[in-house]
Amino acid sequence: MSNVLKCLSLFLFGVAAGLVPFSQPLPVLTSPVVQARAGEELHYQLLNSRNISCQATITFQNTTFLPLSALARPKDCAGDQVAKFRIPKSSPNGAAALEWECSGIDGTALDLMVISGGDGDWDLFSAENEADCVTVNCRINSTHPFRQPQNTTCP
Repeated sequence: MSNVLKCLSLFLFGVAAGLVPFSQPLPVLTSPVVQARAGEELHYQLLNSRNISCQATITFQNTTFLPLSALARPKDCAGDQVAKFRIPKSSPNGAAALEWECSGIDGTALDLMVISGGDGDWDLFSAENEADCVTVNCRINSTHPFRQPQNTTCP
């Protein structure tokens, strides 16, 4: 496990150096690291009172696989929301970083993870992820309190 953490630290240092607009990279939390399985659906709570779009981007340590981005587009759903992001079954095994950004918000949220159980199949990865998106479910529909919460669907 210590080799995985060393690789993860080097990977994150490289990612942070490229993402942070400062002359020196900021410290990056390297633990706790999320253990995730390829094909697993991750659930995130979004406190999205302004009903804005967010984007999740997963970057893999294996540079053969380009980062994968997916949009979360809530519809008429101000308030708490649950965003579901599926790690592709064809993902490579190893370290990865999942970054969340939302329009109009300065800053990002970053989760560090080690993926296992992935196929590591680039061709399948490319085909599998053409239609990928983040599914958002409304927890509380404050815009229309008497209707059932709406779910977004992938385009």
